[in-house]
Amino acid sequence: EAGLVQDIDAMLAMETQLFSELLGLPETRAAISTNFFAANADMALVGIGAPLQGSVVLEAGILDEATLIELRAAGAVGDIALRFFDAVGAAVEHPINDRIIGLNLDEIRRIPRVIGVSGGDGKFELIRAAVLGKLINVLITDEATAHRLLNEPTPNAAPFVQTSQVD
Repeated sequence: EAGLVQDIDAMLAMETQLFSELLGLPETRAAISTNFFAANADMALVGIGAPLQGSVVLEAGILDEATLIELRAAGAVGDIALRFFDAVGAAVEHPINDRIIGLNLDEIRRIPRVIGVSGGDGKFELIRAAVLGKLINVLITDEATAHRLLNEPTPNAAPFVQTSQVD
């Protein structure tokens, strides 16, 4: 069965909470319309980022270093679409949440198939958190991270189950 494929960049960090003044901007209209598609998606392909020096959100100027330091202090270990989560995948409360136009973590969880893409050094904790928080249900990662997820004990959680492997 053929379906609609929509490439969406469903996040926007606003400088202020003066939303009514921004409704006329093309970036705002685009974010709002793509969020409709995202909220009703059957599948999403998401990156899982880390609030660290050298991260995409810092290098692209989306967030500044002070904000990332605050997010880490609040317990953030990772993000999906600028929605930051802690070590068990729960949303991190921070003022940045009021500036993001995009799906929140509960809305991401409601998408039937969320494919997370992340791997490499330093990504184990945030990938594990995304899995524990049920933010993703399919993972594309490197072999070393996959082995660690499958073999390292996770406190208070069922073990991860390997369902397929690409050689």
